[in-house]
Amino acid sequence: IAWTEELTRDNSEAACKNIKCMYDGAVPPAIANNAVRQNNSLLGALQKYPGAQKQSGNTRKRGREPALPVTTITSSGEKRPNRMKDALADGRLPIGTMIWNFATRGLAPAVEAAGVDFVVIDMEHSGFGLDTVCNLLQWFRGTSVTPFVRIPYNEYVWVARVMDAGAQGIMAPNVKTLAEVQVLSDALKYAPRGKRGFGIGGAQSDYRAPKKGFKHWCEEDNNNSTLICQIESEEALANLEDIAAHPEVDCLWIGHFDLTSDMGILSEFDHPKFNAAVEKVVNTAKKHGKASAIQPGNPAQAEKWLAKGFTCLSYGVDTMLYSSNLKAGVDHIKNCLQ
Repeated sequence: IAWTEELTRDNSEAACKNIKCMYDGAVPPAIANNAVRQNNSLLGALQKYPGAQKQSGNTRKRGREPALPVTTITSSGEKRPNRMKDALADGRLPIGTMIWNFATRGLAPAVEAAGVDFVVIDMEHSGFGLDTVCNLLQWFRGTSVTPFVRIPYNEYVWVARVMDAGAQGIMAPNVKTLAEVQVLSDALKYAPRGKRGFGIGGAQSDYRAPKKGFKHWCEEDNNNSTLICQIESEEALANLEDIAAHPEVDCLWIGHFDLTSDMGILSEFDHPKFNAAVEKVVNTAKKHGKASAIQPGNPAQAEKWLAKGFTCLSYGVDTMLYSSNLKAGVDHIKNCLQ
């Protein structure tokens, strides 16, 4: 958008300088001012919830979130910021959403305009193939939003391929044991922290050679990549201490439907057994310095789960968000006609 505004003026020389400056990693004030976006009403509303003010080990007052960072395109091949990790390090609540059906080119900038920090592109419950996921990853890498992928199986081949396609981390479904975590960690991290194959120079480095060398790039990628383990069974709860203690695990994420199903209380999110599981996951994550996350489907659910102490939220999925908002508008119009 900023480039278009510049190029439509009668000053092509200045526009070229601005574009060159952006590629060199320094964003001109004019472009920066145009690129900064305000958060949407949902993000503002979430900041009012009690849980958003009470994160582990942090007493900072959380008012309106700062404007989104400018996405800087560089020619260095260095790593992009990881907004989930950055928010957690700053004591802020990272907010994301899940994509499991929509795959249009306009989706990424639309999601960015909504003010989210990260997206999870789903391959477990969607019909997305790898080509579609690669396209989505490239479109999101053109924004400031951090893209993760929920892989369909917890195997090396899925972790390596989505990471090389440009994902900044993975969500692993239904993790149950420490042995599974180790397989995921080995696939996600380069040596000496893991066993990930070496294929730098593609989408994961924006098709550029690392400016500071391959060893530095691998170290930076190891620090930047995210491992999210979904807790979706009673077996996982039994092994929670071991899973959370693994040094490469970043987030314990409750898959609330699958967990309640495994408990025999499907979708009973007020059941004492589920509440006890929530408390255990939140407290264990806090004990080991990890994030605890869940995905509410509406603002009331988000408020309730923030009050439980979760330090990360993913708000809804694309189809349900579109359908519920469309229905609300259509119902309002129908009511006006009565």
